[in-house]
Amino acid sequence: MRKPIRRAAVIGAGVMGSGIAAHLANAGIEVLLMDIVPPNLSDAEKKNRAARNRFAASGLEKAIKARPAAFFQKDRARLVSVGNVEDDLQKLAAVDLVVEAIIEQVEPSAPSSRSSRRSSRATASWPRTPAACASRR
Repeated sequence: MRKPIRRAAVIGAGVMGSGIAAHLANAGIEVLLMDIVPPNLSDAEKKNRAARNRFAASGLEKAIKARPAAFFQKDRARLVSVGNVEDDLQKLAAVDLVVEAIIEQVEPSAPSSRSSRRSSRATASWPRTPAACASRR
């Protein structure tokens, strides 16, 4: 049995994450674009949803304005909603695919090691449906 991807989430709203969200939306998939809550918010901003979602909203705006265009049709941007990993993590239970596009801080084990030269990488998490898990065995 195959389960179609109808809803997805992208964690990380930088250039790569917002671009992935745009391409998923181009395919007609609803996307939740998430990022961290900005540090150093004032007490008033800590209670303001828009302020807490600022990083994700900024990533979406940059994708909308990108040249070359990230969205094939501007109206596809309506399929992308924004959130943050502190307030909206429970929403991941309702999606079919989660993509992680965040900077990974790798602590080097030795200065000359090959991994110390890589400061970031993007990873993807594939659908965790029973059918997907069964097909990997």
